[in-house]
Amino acid sequence: MPTCGAVPYQRIVASDGTRLGVVEMGTGRHGVLMLPQYAASACMWYTEATGLVAAGYHVYLLEYRCTVFSDCPKDLDAQSQLPLDAAAGVAALHAAGATKLVIVGASAGGTLAVVAGAAAGPLVNGVVDLSGPPDMSALYGAPPGRIDSSAAAAHLDVPSLFVVSEDDQATSVQGITAVYDAVPNKSKKLLVLPAEGGHGWDTLGYSGPAGDVQATLYAFLKAND
Repeated sequence: MPTCGAVPYQRIVASDGTRLGVVEMGTGRHGVLMLPQYAASACMWYTEATGLVAAGYHVYLLEYRCTVFSDCPKDLDAQSQLPLDAAAGVAALHAAGATKLVIVGASAGGTLAVVAGAAAGPLVNGVVDLSGPPDMSALYGAPPGRIDSSAAAAHLDVPSLFVVSEDDQATSVQGITAVYDAVPNKSKKLLVLPAEGGHGWDTLGYSGPAGDVQATLYAFLKAND
């Protein structure tokens, strides 16, 4: 069985029958579902997840369909059904014992976190979007609106945290701010970092005048998970 660090992958199944690779770390009621960047393995979250487990969180690292240890449907439209993957991750983490759950996503994973959080209703207690470009649909070959945080934001009625760096070549402060502004839940926060803050999961390494991103993440989890 393939492993991430020393942890073996497990399999969960999306609602359309696609088998997905997941890494489960930790146990307990406080769940964190971690979604990776575009064309990257969820195992890239391993170091961050190790810290979360040490802090008492029950973590799932989810591999999208058509990547790493997940199956790839033959149907082209089905290949872009990443929202079904996130929904399967939410359901599986609850089934494994989590009673509260926050979705944390980096880059495309941040976009998907907003989409999934909006669709999940009371199954999700918070969403963290680290530099998610507002619409990733075309990049994944999806129809317009399928992986689109700007369309989903108006339906996101849970606490949220958004992080973006100035001069980010993959997204923009303006785009993230528009998504943030569209979220109706008033328990939300936007961190705008200087250019050296980086993109996606790299933003977690920033600590400076604009804030300490990792400390802000932990404070958000403590308040909502």
